[in-house]
Amino acid sequence: MLFPDSGFIAKATLKAFEEGTVQVPSLNSRQFKRVSDYEKHIGEKNINQYGENTVIVDYINANNVIIGFDDGSQKQAKYRDFTNGLIKSDSLIRKRDKRKK
Repeated sequence: MLFPDSGFIAKATLKAFEEGTVQVPSLNSRQFKRVSDYEKHIGEKNINQYGENTVIVDYINANNVIIGFDDGSQKQAKYRDFTNGLIKSDSLIRKRDKRKK
């Protein structure tokens, strides 16, 4: 059973679940498993500063996140840059470079 407010998963019997007697596990308990950052961040969406839709397609750690764009391209970035909308797709970079010439 997942407790969304704490991110903990507790094992419980069907009877305890039906009776509503499942207890929220504490940090000191051996009966819980924390939801991994991978599970928490995969599929997270954002709109960058350039108006592009972005989504996390793979999360290794906070310094190594794979971002997907609507055009199908992907780019490696830091999670912090993703949340701040700083990552732009290569197609946007190419469009800007063509205008400079």
